[in-house]
Amino acid sequence: TSVLKIKVIAKASRYRGYCYAICFYFSDNVLFGKTLLDQKRVLEHAYPR
Repeated sequence: TSVLKIKVIAKASRYRGYCYAICFYFSDNVLFGKTLLDQKRVLEHAYPR
């Protein structure tokens, strides 16, 4: 079984809100699709329009 480790690093941005740098570590490429979807959701919350 492959283990999925997610490391999230948050830094305060120059403007309002926060800038999130997300690093995904996984050994199975099958999880790549889900990883991109999760990253997209977090970025949408990090940069509200």
